[in-house]
Amino acid sequence: MNAPLQCSTVLVLGAWVDDPFSAIDAAYARRFRALGLTEAGLMTNHMNATRSSASWKLRAPVATIAKAATALRAEGVSVILTCWPRPDVEQLATLERDMTALVDASQADAIEVDCEANWEPKFLRGFPTMETAAAALVATLRRVSRGRRVELDTYTFHRENSDRALVAPHVDLLLPQAYSVNERADKAVAWDSELGPGRMQRVTMERARQTGASASALTAIGLAAYEQVWPGRKPDEAMAVALRAARDLGVTRVRYWSSRWIWSNAYARRAIAAAVAETGVA
Repeated sequence: MNAPLQCSTVLVLGAWVDDPFSAIDAAYARRFRALGLTEAGLMTNHMNATRSSASWKLRAPVATIAKAATALRAEGVSVILTCWPRPDVEQLATLERDMTALVDASQADAIEVDCEANWEPKFLRGFPTMETAAAALVATLRRVSRGRRVELDTYTFHRENSDRALVAPHVDLLLPQAYSVNERADKAVAWDSELGPGRMQRVTMERARQTGASASALTAIGLAAYEQVWPGRKPDEAMAVALRAARDLGVTRVRYWSSRWIWSNAYARRAIAAAVAETGVA
């Protein structure tokens, strides 16, 4: 049931699947695996990062998500169930209910919590502090996982990817999102800036190492499969530079955001195929 962490130089490649409905048939799973992707992070609920968004809503019925998981697992793809909660007593209760049902129905290999704009003090409800909310989240994830791997992903400059992290020290795998993209907040990102390919990965992992997460948890990273077009550079090169930097930092597990971008960007598929050819994958 447990999916062991890779501790070798072999690269494990995966992608977050943002739409479970797209992954319910065998053809999708075969296409996913044929590209060399062996892990799928199924996004289970809608991100709730604004006050107007639904507090908790599954992206698809439990049976649909389970069907997608079954199809992927049949092709040898490990399935991770990813959720986005707020630091909210009611949300964590709903998370436990829904994720327990999903784990039972899908027999997933791991569960993952996404702490981004959804996991902020402004959404604190029913807990006196973020510390108590974080402790409750960790306890909930452990109950739901029933011994499966527990993962956390977050963005580079979030609290959970810093020395102030509260959840990250207690997970089995940390996937900081080192997304070096050509534009942020409607502003161009220079190739040779701190946020450009190569540098962004170093900055991200330097911060990840301050979280208190275990050495085995610091072997993974999230990379971008979108907005990779810089003047005078090929997008394939941008993705290759980011991956090379991650590998130089000891990363053995890479997850791309996201399947939608991989299928819509031919350069992303070329870059992933090149990575598979050069390094081999597990």
